[in-house]
This record gives sequence, structure tokens and C-alpha cells, in this order.
Amino acid sequence: MNGSKLGESESSIDRIIVAAEEEFARYGFDAVNVRQIADAADVSTKLVYHYFGRKEVLYLEALGHMARTFFEQFEHPIFDSGDPIGTIREFAMRYADFYQAHPETGRLILDQVIHGGQQIRRSSPMERRRSEVIEPLRKALEEGIAQGIIRSGVSGEGLFYHTLLVTIGYTSMIPLLGPLHLEVDELKTDEQRRRAIADAVVGFVRNWPT
Repeated sequence: MNGSKLGESESSIDRIIVAAEEEFARYGFDAVNVRQIADAADVSTKLVYHYFGRKEVLYLEALGHMARTFFEQFEHPIFDSGDPIGTIREFAMRYADFYQAHPETGRLILDQVIHGGQQIRRSSPMERRRSEVIEPLRKALEEGIAQGIIRSGVSGEGLFYHTLLVTIGYTSMIPLLGPLHLEVDELKTDEQRRRAIADAVVGFVRNWPT
């Protein structure tokens, strides 16, 4: 296969995966069919089947693409020795930046909540990458506990999960404010929302005086 054909193939695959991610996020796994994804990617249904075989495989590819894009947020170190709160705040803000830039990700995760995670498969590379992201959080928590500014009993994994819950809550529920006729001045902009997420995450670990 020459370079041109290879480039066309990669372009088609990328378009299919991005279209799948958007369609699955918008309508959920059950409601989406291959024809729908093919139309959104502007390719033939036959080509989608050629590359992916069936809808379930394409859904896994969409989840994998989502995870890889997420971990790109943390390619540069976030741990700042001497400032554990700053490290955790930076982590939360990068988390928020990703979900605000990719709202379809939150919807995909909520779709898997509905399905009990049935379409998720273990991936050793992704688990290793997640551990790499969590490790600076462990260091920040240990240092913060030693300084007396972070409470004990919070693990790196627990902080990672809590950040997911807070971020999904803020980013996914924002569209409901209009229909609910609920004016929340402090959540009107992306910057305000990312600060609110960071404040909630930092507040979760702080050692507040009793």
C-alpha cells in the first residue's frame, strides 16, 4: 500500500472513530447502528464493517480513543514538591479542561453507567497509564498529610475517582440549568466551572480544623 492509500485509510479510520464517539455519546450504545456512524463519518457502511467488524468493537475503539485523549492531558508532570494542594488543584483543572473540551466523553461514561460497564474491557496499557497519572497524587497526598494540610484516609485512586464524579457532575449537568430555569452566576463560564471543580476536589482532601 503506497503512502497516499495508507494516509486515506488512516483518515477514514480516524473519522469513523470520532463519529462513533459522538454518535454513541449522543444517543447511547443501544440506539446507534453502524449505518448511522458511517453516515456521520461520510464513509460507506461496508468500510466500517471492513475495519471494525461489528458495533461492539467500534464502541470499544471509541472508549479507547477517549481514554488516550484524556491521558494526553497529563503528559507533562503535575507534581510540585512543597505544594501538595497546588498539585491536586492542577490535576483537577486539567481534568476539567479535558471534559469541557470533550463533552461527549462525559455522556459516554454516563451511557456506561446505564449499562453497568458492560462494554468496557480491561486494558493493561490504559491501566498502566492511569497508574502513572495517579502516582503524583499519591505523593501530593503523602506530603500534604505530613504538612498537616491534607487529611488522612484518602488514596490516590480515591482522589482520581472523586475528581471524575465531581467533573462529570459539573460538566454533564450544566445543560439542565436552562430547562430548570436555574441561574447559577458562578457557573456561567468554562473558567468558573473549572475553578468550581478544582475547589470541590481540593475541599475533599483538605484537613479542615474541627
